[in-house]
Amino acid sequence: MTLLTIFKKKDVEEKKPRAFSKGKIATLVGGALLMMNPASAAEVNWSEITAVIDGFVGIVPSFAAMISAVMPILLVIALYTFIIKFWDKILHAIDSAFSGFR
Repeated sequence: MTLLTIFKKKDVEEKKPRAFSKGKIATLVGGALLMMNPASAAEVNWSEITAVIDGFVGIVPSFAAMISAVMPILLVIALYTFIIKFWDKILHAIDSAFSGFR
């Protein structure tokens, strides 16, 4: 006996998945075919798209230069923070070791 059979309601009939009728299928296929023709006949203005791509590609080296300029500053700050916290923990350990003599 599984959990499904224990908790299954006995009065409720299982519903079968509904199938589409032939008329609905024909309507869906016909509608899709009618919509494909205008969409495929439309022409795309590639000059505007290439202008946008060229503008984006022109900005990317500026971002790379900015990131490479900021990285040394971040590394120095991280090193400084590590050294200060390291010495602070050493001084705190020495202070707590001698706190019993107070």
